Amino acid sequence: MNLLILVTALAAIIVYFMFGLTDIVVSNSAQQIVNAKAEQALGIANSNKQCFSTQINMPYSIKYFGSSREYFYAMKISRIPEITKEGENNTLIFAIANRQHMDKIIAAKSIDTDAEIVLFGIPDPETFELALQPSTSIVIDPQAVTPITSFVLVKETYSGENYLYAIACSFSGDSCQANLGQVGGCIRAGRVANVPQHESSCFPAGVCPP
Repeated sequence: MNLLILVTALAAIIVYFMFGLTDIVVSNSAQQIVNAKAEQALGIANSNKQCFSTQINMPYSIKYFGSSREYFYAMKISRIPEITKEGENNTLIFAIANRQHMDKIIAAKSIDTDAEIVLFGIPDPETFELALQPSTSIVIDPQAVTPITSFVLVKETYSGENYLYAIACSFSGDSCQANLGQVGGCIRAGRVANVPQHESSCFPAGVCPP
């Protein structure tokens, strides 16, 4: 009887240890991902070029224990403050969480920039339509019905002001280029017409949907 109690206790300790170890391994891997994405974003934001962009692809899952297991996540990209204040920096935050429980954040990294941060997301993965009204946060979810696997970062200097755009998309097909074109079309439509210096060459030609 005492032996059975001892074996049961040892089994419980091992299970508890393994769950704890899994959390540590997954969190460390997630932290490496957000650190890398934040570093890329900071490099783009600090670029001295008038236009600079790159497409960033996310892994489908976080693999651990020799890739024998997978953790399914989503990454939230958000900005603070909600309204840019003149002379103050803006903060761009990358946070990875369990995709079923977005409040359970396991890793996060932020950067500060003098650029105005503009985010365009895909609120409904089933329709996969890009929301052309900027948001304070977007979600990259590689396990969504239609996987949102990527985002494009664009740095633009326009009329002496710096802008940093993050645009959600998928690396399959031409989703990223199409979304870039839509955003570019809407940005051009919202600027002063027929003034060459107000045109942006940072985005491919595209039409802003009605």
